[in-house]
Amino acid sequence: MPRNPSRSIKILFLAGSTLLTLLLGEVVVRMLLPQQLPSQQTIRQWILPGMYVEDARAGYRVAPGFEGQLQRNRVRTHFVTNSLGLRDIEADDTRRPRVLAFGDSNTWGWGVKQASVWPAVVGRRLRDHYPHIQVLNCGTNGYGTANALGLLQDIGPQLAPDLVLLGFYANDFSDNLAGINAYSVKDGYLFDERSQRYWQARPLLRRSHLIRLINRVWDGIRVRWFGGLPQGRAGWNFDLDDLRKGGALSAALIIQMRDLSRQIGARFAVVWLPAPELVRSTKRKIPIRWQLRAAVSSAGIPSIDLLAPVRQLRRWRNLYIPKDSHLSAEGHAFVGRLVSQFIESEGSLLPEPVTAEVGQSRAVGR
Repeated sequence: MPRNPSRSIKILFLAGSTLLTLLLGEVVVRMLLPQQLPSQQTIRQWILPGMYVEDARAGYRVAPGFEGQLQRNRVRTHFVTNSLGLRDIEADDTRRPRVLAFGDSNTWGWGVKQASVWPAVVGRRLRDHYPHIQVLNCGTNGYGTANALGLLQDIGPQLAPDLVLLGFYANDFSDNLAGINAYSVKDGYLFDERSQRYWQARPLLRRSHLIRLINRVWDGIRVRWFGGLPQGRAGWNFDLDDLRKGGALSAALIIQMRDLSRQIGARFAVVWLPAPELVRSTKRKIPIRWQLRAAVSSAGIPSIDLLAPVRQLRRWRNLYIPKDSHLSAEGHAFVGRLVSQFIESEGSLLPEPVTAEVGQSRAVGR
């Protein structure tokens, strides 16, 4: 039976038109909306030479005794680290109780003055009841829960805190999949090992700005309308099974942090920090996030979820740096106020203040 030439022509015309449209779309996106890869050049917008050192347990840490200023998208962040590499003053044993706050860049305080980060706000607000309290900021850019656990293993026994707080952010689900070896330190810079392997294995995705834009748009739709979670790394494709694994791993790591806190004589609690993508979500309960919260609660770990209070604010966008997902100074103040109220309302998270002179040993029997 003879072939239908008109049908073949139509198929060729359709294929050619589709290819031409895709090529035109690629050109337009490259010119008007170029999609930056999470390359080393991008990472170095967040890093200064010598800013980081390797760490066997945490993967990496901020260098001790370091001072610098980061600048990205006209946002400047001046910081100074103490002898432990923490963005804070030195630990002072004459000040008790002591609280350690762990987390990522939303705890470290990207784009915010050192005295304005939420751990510092918590310390000031609790000072009426605990005049000699010290809240140390142990947050570090890029950290997941596995990194925070490693840092607690490093500094927890030395600092002997009364309370350990973990600031958990939405991208920790995917960060925990990567583990402590997601970054390495080379010449004082962080090197994104996992992203390099990911992009090398996907040459089309690496070269096409159009595909990366489509992924980005779909990610926004998935988070806003289908109860998904924002990707921890630009352009990556974490499917539902990946994020479920990340949730189960996160629960296990949080419980390990609780157990380690107990070993060093400290209470432990989680602060669920609100991501703007989740604030905009039409879903009241994000399934994987809700499941993690339930697992943490079942383990008897107290926590405070700040997503609902942020959603109740009419001008919640003021809590974030413009065109960014990081908390602004106003956002840190908001988080610090609610966390301090949470600590006071729980009652058992901190020992009663010692009434004797400053420097007396802390109360026991916790």
